[in-house]
This record gives sequence, structure tokens and C-alpha cells, in this order.
Amino acid sequence: MTGPRRPRGYLLDTDVLIGILKRWRGLHGLLDPGYRPLYCASLSRRELLQKQGLSAAERWAIHQLLSNLRILYPDPATLDRFDRLRAKYASRTHPTWQGDALIAATAWAKDLPLVTLNVNHFQFVEEIAVLSPVDLVRRQAPH
Repeated sequence: MTGPRRPRGYLLDTDVLIGILKRWRGLHGLLDPGYRPLYCASLSRRELLQKQGLSAAERWAIHQLLSNLRILYPDPATLDRFDRLRAKYASRTHPTWQGDALIAATAWAKDLPLVTLNVNHFQFVEEIAVLSPVDLVRRQAPH
């Protein structure tokens, strides 16, 4: 009998990427090789780079972080799942749901667990596995 399969990587939500950039305790360790490969949605990349008032040093740090990740751009499968999630969860009207739906669709289309600090934004989405960074670290710890 085998246990649950190990994911082929993890999709990091924008909030986790921001936490890594701000050096929030425990998050920078996600860049360790044991968590690879790591992915981010192109929406997260755009959100990071389009922030108003970025200094040259902040922009450089974002590019350095992104160089450690595989960027996933919407493809037909992702866009199909995005439409399906928006229809299924139409009653979810919090201000960030459209962006969250695209992130969730990316995780679903690529069969990747989503690592987020905003677990409550995604916990109702039955189609994806959602982990907090703490859950991920616990899951990866040697037994």
C-alpha cells in the first residue's frame, strides 16, 4: 500500500511571494531545494512588478525571486477551469475573487497544490489542494 503521492511542485500565491520578499519568518525557507519545483501564476508576477513606487532594489529582488520560480501563463485548459470556477462559485463576491479564481484555475489545470497565506480565500474550492506555508513545512519535515 502506498501513501499519498508527492506533488510535482507547488504553486505559490502572491501573498507568499510578498512574504518571501519581505523576509517574513519561515517563508524564505520555501526556496530551499526540497520544495522544488516552485511555480507562480503570471498574474502573481504581474502583481509584484506593477506595484507603484518600486525602487530599483525592490524590482531587482522581485526579479531574483522570480528567477527561482517557473512562471505559468494561462493556457486553454487554465482558462476553461477559470470559467468553470467562476460559474460554480459565483456567489463568492469578495473583491479579490476574480484574481483568486485565476490562481485557483492555474493550480487546478497544472495539478499543483496552492500555497497561500489566505487559506480562507481558497478553502471552499473543492478542485484544488490548499496549503498554508506552515502546512507545507510540516508536510516536508523528515518523519
